[in-house]
Amino acid sequence: FPVTIHIAKTSLALFICELLHNNLREQHQDESLFEFLFQSIELLDLIDGNVANFHLWFLLRYTQYLGFFPQNNFNEHSKYFDMREASYVSSLPTHPAFLDETSTIILSHLQNNSWEEIKILKLTKEQRKQMLVQLLNYYAAHIENFKALNSHHILEEIM
Repeated sequence: FPVTIHIAKTSLALFICELLHNNLREQHQDESLFEFLFQSIELLDLIDGNVANFHLWFLLRYTQYLGFFPQNNFNEHSKYFDMREASYVSSLPTHPAFLDETSTIILSHLQNNSWEEIKILKLTKEQRKQMLVQLLNYYAAHIENFKALNSHHILEEIM
């Protein structure tokens, strides 16, 4: 179903619009960012089936263009994700900006898999909600004056 008649897709599109409107600060032309955004919206429109993890996939991929994509250093010893350092770590950080073991594994899946694999990633509604909040906290840790979003509350309810 197209974005315009699918409630979950419409909610995702509104979320992305609010994220971009509140926090996109680029003043110069950025073709790669434009291509990413265009292809992401086009993908959302073309998806036939489960879109429940799309916002998580999008939020993480968008960090590549904002300059704080996580280091790809996850391994069997990485129990936590340090949001300040954008790095997977083996010991508990001394500050509160980190992901627990379960969320760290989910983040690694989001980071290291294509959309085709992410769309079949089995997450509970609670895990999805928690990852959304944690990814928004990750944005807030890296974007000065990050503007809070309102539309994520809708996603928490319908995804």
